[in-house]
Amino acid sequence: MKHTLALLATAWLPWLAGAATDPAIIDSCQYASEAAAKAAWQPMRGSAAVAPGEAGGERGVRMPCNFTGTTMERASWDRAVNVDLSTSRGIQFQIWCRDTAPISGFSVYFQSGEGWYSTTFFPETTNGWSTVTIEKAAARSEGKPAGWSKIRTLRISAWHGKDANTEFFLRDIRRTGVLGTDSLVAVLRADSAVHADRAEAKSIEEFSEQMATTFQGLGLPSAMVSDLDVTLEQLRAAKLVVLPHNPRLPDSVADALVQYVQQGGKLMVFYSVPAKLLAVLGVQAGAHVREPSPGYFSTIRFAADAVPGAPPHVAQHSWNVHSYKPVAGQGRVLADWLDAQGKPTGHAAILGSAHGIVMTHVLLQDGGAAKRRMLLAMAGSLVPELWQRTAANALAQAGNFAGYQGMDDAISRITAISGDRAAVNTALAAAKSARQAHAQLCSQAKYGEALDQAEIVRHSLLEAYCRAQTAQLAEFRAFWCHSAFGVNGMEWDEAIRRLAESGFTAILPNMLWGGSAFYPSDLLPVVPEVATRGDQIAKCLVACRKYGVQIHVWKVNWNTGHHVPKSFLDKMRQEQRLQADAQGKEEPWLCPSHPENQKLEIATMVEVARKYPVDGIHFDYIRYPDGSHCFCAGCRERFEKVLGASLKNWPRAVQADGAQRARWLDWRRENITTVVKAVSEQARQIRPGIKISAAVFRHWTTDRDSVGQDWKLWCDRGYVDFLCPMDYTPSNTSFENMVRQQVEWAGKVPIYPGIGISTFHQMMPDRVIEQIQISRKNHTGGFTIFNYGETEARDLIPLLGMGITAPAGRGTR
Repeated sequence: MKHTLALLATAWLPWLAGAATDPAIIDSCQYASEAAAKAAWQPMRGSAAVAPGEAGGERGVRMPCNFTGTTMERASWDRAVNVDLSTSRGIQFQIWCRDTAPISGFSVYFQSGEGWYSTTFFPETTNGWSTVTIEKAAARSEGKPAGWSKIRTLRISAWHGKDANTEFFLRDIRRTGVLGTDSLVAVLRADSAVHADRAEAKSIEEFSEQMATTFQGLGLPSAMVSDLDVTLEQLRAAKLVVLPHNPRLPDSVADALVQYVQQGGKLMVFYSVPAKLLAVLGVQAGAHVREPSPGYFSTIRFAADAVPGAPPHVAQHSWNVHSYKPVAGQGRVLADWLDAQGKPTGHAAILGSAHGIVMTHVLLQDGGAAKRRMLLAMAGSLVPELWQRTAANALAQAGNFAGYQGMDDAISRITAISGDRAAVNTALAAAKSARQAHAQLCSQAKYGEALDQAEIVRHSLLEAYCRAQTAQLAEFRAFWCHSAFGVNGMEWDEAIRRLAESGFTAILPNMLWGGSAFYPSDLLPVVPEVATRGDQIAKCLVACRKYGVQIHVWKVNWNTGHHVPKSFLDKMRQEQRLQADAQGKEEPWLCPSHPENQKLEIATMVEVARKYPVDGIHFDYIRYPDGSHCFCAGCRERFEKVLGASLKNWPRAVQADGAQRARWLDWRRENITTVVKAVSEQARQIRPGIKISAAVFRHWTTDRDSVGQDWKLWCDRGYVDFLCPMDYTPSNTSFENMVRQQVEWAGKVPIYPGIGISTFHQMMPDRVIEQIQISRKNHTGGFTIFNYGETEARDLIPLLGMGITAPAGRGTR
């Protein structure tokens, strides 16, 4: 989306009273008059004007969201500022919204240069003021922002979610987490590379955020700095500078990093080492090596005593590496790569020198607690004081979950809900014992061992919490599994057994796409691995029947996927069956209006029902990619035929405010619904009792237009037996708003809300449990979790099975 700054009467307004005495304050939001508030906050796109207001005895600025009877996407306000956030973690503010139901989400934007940084948030309560912390690490860029040093506009937006009015109050906007005081680690994001290569942008932003989040989880808050405006002076405030994925670096920044190291600073670099940093890090460039076979880079094995405190083995399934070598006399190999069979590959995984550490790939999310400990050990080997700080913070944070305020509060409240169950008491006793051991070890400066005890405290408290939960019988409990081969390192038998033992009742495995199949299909290209690894539907089905777990085979519709053969794509292209945007750029999705594509989608899903006695078939991506597709020549021809007239102003006539816009949106929805209807009818005829389901977008009222997904209609007409809205959010308030509305839209059709644990870096088991409880509160009858992988199988499922999903009812094991 594009953001344009409305012309303001003044370039920026002076700091308000109170800001002068606290340099962290950006805007206190306390205005002496309505005129002052209106002058400060400029309404955008028809939004109502702000006014001073009071909520809960605190003054702030009132922001009305007048959505009733409008088609506005959002209510937005701009605040002209002159703020340097280059060395801050982000901003923090207070918000109060008594009724969040009409709002689907909030966004905050920072204008810099010729672009914006943006991220989302949602208040955690409607009963009082919520503190919202906006992390720069989570921000995504649009256009060409020039860094965080010269933020000139702050924008707050509330997105239209329901045809009803509401309002929220804002107060006390301030900087947070200054590098060198609150934060000792700087994470350097390659914003210059984001601008140069948009295809690389997602990876750069993802791995930068993941790095910052991992440090945060270790109790070591980091400040994200941009390579567009970072200086040597700023870097000097950091004990450690981390480059999480920096495929290119401005020469001036590389020079500053060299000087930083020469002055005693330490670096930790992942995957791509800029040429100017090779010498100071004691490594020499090596070839870029792709895995010759799946699982070739599976485990990081540390040399004995190479990095004190590091686990000897850490799982990481990388697909390629930069094969760096140590410079003799300067650097050395600290860890190497092992393949899936545990054999050395001959490639270094981690190298080190007096000035820094290099890892030959990016840091991935797999590996669990061992991966976090590895990162800490690496950082601690360069900056030893980080061990001490982490040891203290780890214990302080151990009881900060599920709304508890520290360990004592957690113990008290868990005891209150547990009913004096023996297993809960045992876990709490283990936590208390480990706390005492932690204190003793810290007094002896044995910080690595103290951290081990802090981890026992954390896990014991979490186990006690999980064991204190109550199961609900006759509940649909499912996992999506995006890999057709199941959980990495497991056969389907073991993966399904683990689900069943923890009380899960269903699996939704992704077995086919628009251009590939992981079973012997007569209609789609079969991926080569089926020849060596077997029919994956058949394997999963056998395990499901063995352990009493339902199987609902999941298809990614229209999207041809990563495994599609070139020959298939070439054929679709030649037959003009692929999608295109308004500028004619090809998208490797099948066009939903093409009759042959509709036939293929219907036939492939029905094929699964015909060949296998599955419990259900599951639609996904049963929609258009977005509002910018599809405008291929075939769409124009077929739509004109429906209209009975030619369109001279194409595609403008069907875009926003176009003369044929309404009919076009109807037609797009019809193309999608046609497939859902036909699959439903034909599959049920072939296999009576089969369940038809779909993963759907969250907001039917807007998504039916934007992506053509009219899922309320499918419910009304009985085409589906249940739906799984993808309600992926770490906010319980937002999750409950969505679930409550979706239950109303779906009517008699069950809604099993999607809980997106794998889509957020820090969505812990307690938040999954809370969202399961919200689903139960709204009488959904079940839930679905994304995604079933190694971490979920190892860390999440056993905890859920102790209580909230325990097969035999109340968790007492």
